[in-house]
Amino acid sequence: MSDVFNVKNTILVDGKEHAYYSLPKLAETYANINTLPFCMKVVLENLLRNEDDGQSVGKNHIEAVANWDAGAEA
Repeated sequence: MSDVFNVKNTILVDGKEHAYYSLPKLAETYANINTLPFCMKVVLENLLRNEDDGQSVGKNHIEAVANWDAGAEA
């Protein structure tokens, strides 16, 4: 999987390394992330994990969720 936003990190737990995608790091670029409801943060993290240069999930999908405005009209 791609990491176009450069937010992939690792954590060591019981001697085993695990990858995760940091929403706080992404929020350095998209400050709106800090105001997103928890459910939208879950969706955003899932998109980051599955980003594949636009074949299924692209940068534009992630940016759309990162910039989501609950009060906007459809």
